[in-house]
Amino acid sequence: MIFFRRVTGDSMSPTLSDGQIVIFHQIKNFKVGQIATAFVDKKVIKRIIKIDGDKIFLGVDDQKHAHNGTFYATVNDKNIDGVVFWPRNL
Repeated sequence: MIFFRRVTGDSMSPTLSDGQIVIFHQIKNFKVGQIATAFVDKKVIKRIIKIDGDKIFLGVDDQKHAHNGTFYATVNDKNIDGVVFWPRNL
């Protein structure tokens, strides 16, 4: 299935801008480097920076928003809704 989501905030800048619309599709075979939509404590759009079994480490493109210096949050693979496929130049 294909879904639309609006970016909120500037943590993914300069790749994605606040208010920008992205299109994502629900898949579970995601890869490091892809931008995913996930549930952390709310729905977020973040980059997958590491996969360790069923643990997915999410990061931000604007490092001033990184919580632990290197990543934003760690989620279970079941918390990933899908990956962004448009805009394509991500």
